[in-house]
Amino acid sequence: MIDGPRFIDSTFWMIHPVYCDQVIVRNVTLESLHLNSDGVDPDSSTNVLIERCRFTVGDDGVAIKAGRDQDGWRVGRASRRIVVRDCVYSGTAGGGMSIGSEMSGGVHDVFVERYAMGSIVHGLYFKSNRDRGGAITGISARNLTIDRAQSVVSFTTDYHGYRGGAFATRIEDIAISDVSCREAIVGLSLVGGEEAPLRNVQLSRVAISTAKTSLRARNAEGLKFDQVTVNGAPLQPLRDTGPETFTDQLRS
Repeated sequence: MIDGPRFIDSTFWMIHPVYCDQVIVRNVTLESLHLNSDGVDPDSSTNVLIERCRFTVGDDGVAIKAGRDQDGWRVGRASRRIVVRDCVYSGTAGGGMSIGSEMSGGVHDVFVERYAMGSIVHGLYFKSNRDRGGAITGISARNLTIDRAQSVVSFTTDYHGYRGGAFATRIEDIAISDVSCREAIVGLSLVGGEEAPLRNVQLSRVAISTAKTSLRARNAEGLKFDQVTVNGAPLQPLRDTGPETFTDQLRS
């Protein structure tokens, strides 16, 4: 259990439990604006609770990991049964709530709720590439509030660092509900791999007030939208809506 302390000015991942079971990180304040200064990164760990934490960081607030490439496969230890709730993100980059990109051992059974984010790059961020392999399954997130984002919900299987492998990541059975965002460049970016499309991603009661691009979707099967609105208009799931690029920037 880590309950109450304040962590300041770490140059890399700030709290990083590896190969752990029964972890509680509670009432913690994390402040660091260095590159890669993630807040809490459970890695190949199980039965983890992260609650009532405040992240003022230069990268992801929470990023769930499970080993990288061949080393992750060799150990073969997934991250699973993880709860993140009642947290606040006021950082400058990265994702408020991320999974990956080092997740080769697999990430399963994650529940996120009541997470407030300010001006961020990605709100809910799933990231991998064709070196990683592994699987991300059984993820549920609800009651997320975001002020401004480059993308509100983002899936990518082409995260930087790719070195020419042929080990696609399987991403499936994702449920996201009750999300609000005031301003975004891209509302939803739902991009899977050609070898392993996204499967069974469901979004319910998602409201994005303004976005330059409502939806990017490619290599995605079984998308389901229920009461999803962007720019005041209902949004329906489509496929192959354009390239996965983020060249725009939020207005200051």
